[in-house]
Amino acid sequence: MTFDALGSNYSFRFALRFLTAKASTADERRLKALLAKEYGGRVWLYYRGRAALAEAVRAAGARSVLTSSFSCYVVEQAIVAGGARPVFADISRRSFNPSLRHLKAAHKANPDLDAVILQNVFGIAAKVKPLVDYCRRHKLLIIEDLAHCPANRYADGAAFGSVGDLVVLSFGRDKQIDAVSGGALIARNPELAEKADAPVPTAEYRYQRLTDRLYPLLSVWLRFCYRWRLAAQAWHRLLESLKLLPLSSGGPLMAGVALPAARCGFVLEQFRDIRLDISRRRNLSGIYDGLLPAGKSATAGQSLLRYPLVLASGRIKQTLLKHLKRRRFSLRQNWYDSLVYPPRFEDASVYRPGSCPERERLTPKIVNLPLHRGMDEAKVKRLAAAAAPYVGLRFKTKFTPESWRAVRREFDPAGFNMLTSWEQAETYKALGHKVWRLVAYKEDRPITLVVASLIAAKRARFLKVSGNPVFGDLDAAQQGAVMERLKEIARRHKCAFIRLQPCLDDTADNRRFIRRLGFRPAPANLGAPNTMKVDLDRPAEEILGSKHYKSTRNNISKARRSGIRIVEDGSPAGMERFLKLLDLTQTAQDFVANSSDFIKAQFAAYSKAGKARLYLALAPEGAEAGEEALAGALVIDDDFEAAYLYGASTFEGQRAKAVYLLQWQIMLDAKERGLKLYDLWGVAPPGNDKHRFARLTKFKSNFGGERCDWLGAHDLILNKFLYLPVYLLEMYETKRRRL
Repeated sequence: MTFDALGSNYSFRFALRFLTAKASTADERRLKALLAKEYGGRVWLYYRGRAALAEAVRAAGARSVLTSSFSCYVVEQAIVAGGARPVFADISRRSFNPSLRHLKAAHKANPDLDAVILQNVFGIAAKVKPLVDYCRRHKLLIIEDLAHCPANRYADGAAFGSVGDLVVLSFGRDKQIDAVSGGALIARNPELAEKADAPVPTAEYRYQRLTDRLYPLLSVWLRFCYRWRLAAQAWHRLLESLKLLPLSSGGPLMAGVALPAARCGFVLEQFRDIRLDISRRRNLSGIYDGLLPAGKSATAGQSLLRYPLVLASGRIKQTLLKHLKRRRFSLRQNWYDSLVYPPRFEDASVYRPGSCPERERLTPKIVNLPLHRGMDEAKVKRLAAAAAPYVGLRFKTKFTPESWRAVRREFDPAGFNMLTSWEQAETYKALGHKVWRLVAYKEDRPITLVVASLIAAKRARFLKVSGNPVFGDLDAAQQGAVMERLKEIARRHKCAFIRLQPCLDDTADNRRFIRRLGFRPAPANLGAPNTMKVDLDRPAEEILGSKHYKSTRNNISKARRSGIRIVEDGSPAGMERFLKLLDLTQTAQDFVANSSDFIKAQFAAYSKAGKARLYLALAPEGAEAGEEALAGALVIDDDFEAAYLYGASTFEGQRAKAVYLLQWQIMLDAKERGLKLYDLWGVAPPGNDKHRFARLTKFKSNFGGERCDWLGAHDLILNKFLYLPVYLLEMYETKRRRL
């Protein structure tokens, strides 16, 4: 398991050295000399970086201090501890730092502003000269907070630590200079240097010192234990409850407490190697930039503490984090993804929601990708490859009938059928099912369309995705990100499995594609995956003009000569006649159609849009049968094709060839309405003469259609315990019914 934190900067060797380190006043002197030379000022070393910042605010004598709203609560805590009022500035989406516009707006709203904290969030080197010039003109003191990156250059050339009156460093956990805790204050302004109080060594905070000593060793051991996740999670919770693994930004401020001399050697050696670390981080950031181009902002060529990735929404971010966890990347400490970070300090903070809208829009969508010392090129490439499908991905779930039809037209019509229509979803809603319409976009290009319904069956709840998803491309990594969203929906509603049946050709490549998404063949289909479609986009005489269809033409003529009448009757009475006929057909032929309630709801939904037609074949006038229906068909229109969803006939209707005339009249009417295809909706798989649809297939093959053989249903199992009995029972029923 790779973590974003949990002592990932430490090796076992470092942990042992840290545990046994002894105080060295020589290292302390050398560190102070190095920092004085690097930043040009007087140096004090503190036990915590936030204590150094609090002393900087106190020495500045500020009444109110401006800070970035995109920061940690400890900055606000330090400002208050230094005797000032925090003022929050909004940020630029590009640099994650306040721009000159934001500084001016905050200053105008807070004329008593005395000082400005300049941060370089994630180590991003933004342009600083306009901010410095403004501060100098308005006599605002500058405190440079270099907690995220102590050595770099701003975008306009100035070195970090060269523009502030006071410079603050942090040596805390997960920072570039990591000595578990620690900080430094460098006073570059001689007047302020006289006002600053030096920290003093103290014997207080003994438990804090002990936990800091143990932290590298405990975190290294715990990371090793995550090979056995359940045991490691139990240990992790125990150590946190004992406060041996401190929470992010936890612990006391420890104002005025000096950095233990034993830590100075570790800080010193990391400072001496910082150029190598900057080069390493710049290289790894470049890999992220190359593999996540849509996620990059001002990161190009930067040496970063963490790589910021902005996604389209908070929901996609949460889905990505879960996906990465399954890929053994645990990003538990996602910096600044709440209005106050960490969120447990929300009640203590004076930040007012709504005061920094740009920061608040960014907050739920940001992910920090690690660049600590435990990351190498291979891990960065693996992490970036896992995250890439989610970059630029967004979901749209709110549609009108018109907008839904418009988005369907952006996909290849050969890849879907009427089961993804607006009206089909309305049918499920009318029956009390929960329905989701969802379209995934990748950089504004629709890549997947999904209509899913929640089926609360007696055997198990499952998510039904029938006749879809409609895939804009067959990139398994990309579509895997969409499937994560479906899994999230299914888990939230306690589904045992997801069952989908897309309109994809039944080929080896497509079967591999579905397997790569985590699905396995289902024991039962959601509908017949094999059908025949008749091309109506040609003259009527050509449809059945071939010599192969001579018997079909003869049967149609026979039905006409006998006086069979074809009528449309969508009235309630007509529906009752059809359902009665369908019931008789089911009994005679031993098959099960959808329930009468479902058929009525479906007919009503499509009729409202003028897309449903109910045909009846009636006995000849004056015949003994009178107005008896010999055959019937329910037909649905969908943009460019008509679909023969349900059919029924009596023995007399078959003998009189009424079914042939009925089908031919349906095709002629569909052609007159301008439709291009007629879907005969359900035939036997090729070469399976024992299938229940074998006789029906012979009948449907008499109308000039071409076969379409799609993949059968596939299941993604979410609960094996609940799924197993469903699988066994459906396997038995499928064999019994010869499906």
